[in-house]
Amino acid sequence: MSENGEANNTTSPTVTNSADDARQELSVQLEDLLNTLSNKFAGVSSEIFAKSKCLDDVLS
Repeated sequence: MSENGEANNTTSPTVTNSADDARQELSVQLEDLLNTLSNKFAGVSSEIFAKSKCLDDVLS
């Protein structure tokens, strides 16, 4: 509160920088997670395709 009893509604640069840093860190973590999931999905898809081909060969 200020000297006249009113609430101070300004955001300090430190709080703003911390929030921006947190958002940036979250974005980096989410991008990393999405890349990891994408790579795992690609690996599982490749395995399914390979096993499907083997099964087709056995049944032919």
